[in-house]
Amino acid sequence: MSHSRYIYFLLFSLLLFSSCEDVINLDLDTVESQIVIEASLNAGSRTITVRISKTNDFYDNTEPEQISGAVIILQSETGETYTLSEDAPGHYTAGEIKINLDESFNLTVEVEGNIYEAAAKVPSPTNLKEVTPSDFPDGPFNDGGVILLSAVWDDPAGSKNFYRIRTYVNGTFQADGYTVLNDETRGDGEEITAPIQRGFDENTTVTVELLSTDEAYYNYFFQVASLSGEGANATTPYNPAGNFSNGVLGYFGIYFTSVLSVEL
Repeated sequence: MSHSRYIYFLLFSLLLFSSCEDVINLDLDTVESQIVIEASLNAGSRTITVRISKTNDFYDNTEPEQISGAVIILQSETGETYTLSEDAPGHYTAGEIKINLDESFNLTVEVEGNIYEAAAKVPSPTNLKEVTPSDFPDGPFNDGGVILLSAVWDDPAGSKNFYRIRTYVNGTFQADGYTVLNDETRGDGEEITAPIQRGFDENTTVTVELLSTDEAYYNYFFQVASLSGEGANATTPYNPAGNFSNGVLGYFGIYFTSVLSVEL
């Protein structure tokens, strides 16, 4: 697993990324522990995954506490209801979810006597066309001796679209580069070529995953990217705002994925 630590208040930690789920553990320095809810609905596989944990103090090096016993219900705009089951401490899932484009879903999480709610909307799916050598100029993401890549796809016309790019090298998720963007400045319905914000070595297999996301997911990870201090998105520390009620940390988002691999 890759580990990367960012500022949240005093320090914001991004830890424990897996190949199919983002797991964000937040560290707060000598303050009361807070609940974190990370909920992702993969519209392509029709599965939802929710992780519930508690923040650690900065100087606490133990794994964050995983919260069991939550009651989690997903409800679609058309009335279908799904109750998630806990398959590991703090890890909840449900599958075979009926997906309709542009449909809204509500997620209700009852944990430790409190109820938190969030809503998200199914986005339009987008397919990667190709992954090409990038003409990205010399700069912070080109430190020499590496290969730069760009992802290329056609933006669906007639709607606001939001994207995130994730990369894997020889099957290992790369947590040290964030690419999040939308089509507002790229042109609605146009072909998008997005440089990937990291370099890759020769003789590796690079897998590029394009996530077509809802706006809530995009907004949350745009803030995470800003907090990382990478490139033009670097900013002063602040609390990334999620879309759950009652001020709980975390997010609920929906996305489709498209994947291409290249041999370098």
